[in-house]
Amino acid sequence: MNQTIFNSILHKTLHNSPECEAAAYIDLRSTVRLGEYFYPSLQQPNDDEMMNLMTLAVIDLFNGKHILALADYFKYHENINPDEEYFQKLTLKGADHTQVYVRLNFNPNHVLAFLFSNHIGRGMMLTEVKKFAKQIQDIAEKTPLDPPILPTDEHTIDGATPSPLPQPSIVLNTPTNPEVQPETTTDKPNNQGDIVSMLDRWLKS
Repeated sequence: MNQTIFNSILHKTLHNSPECEAAAYIDLRSTVRLGEYFYPSLQQPNDDEMMNLMTLAVIDLFNGKHILALADYFKYHENINPDEEYFQKLTLKGADHTQVYVRLNFNPNHVLAFLFSNHIGRGMMLTEVKKFAKQIQDIAEKTPLDPPILPTDEHTIDGATPSPLPQPSIVLNTPTNPEVQPETTTDKPNNQGDIVSMLDRWLKS
């Protein structure tokens, strides 16, 4: 997804609402922040660090080991479809700010994070969150997605098909049967009498 598009969506929805100091559009599956917004007059030098921590907190809160186990417990005992996401909205109230995290209906892996000052009443804050979430969802749902990046084959480099490897030349050697050598016989003495007879013939020659 194009982050610029979602930055624009958040700005268009929130720029007239100073009670919302910051917001983020987060994809839980890819653990990526798709968009962010800061109310212009309230921006601080360390806003990027705060937004990074908010993104990580959202991922922990919705995808943490124990929160998922708790969700599975309720889904099992309340006969809720196990494929549904159980927790739809989470609210964290701090000393001077309150954060509200809301799943989007059209894609439960997409979460909106809002940062409010505690000067705003809780009822008004939740009303604003509901309004903002609907407006942002209506726009985001119609926003075309970037084409997916297909995984490259493990035998290719950067997705390119390699040239075929040269095949080794194969020389077939027809095995030949070794020639059978004729048996040769050697007159070998078998006993002492034969030896004496051979010596006698040699001396007389």
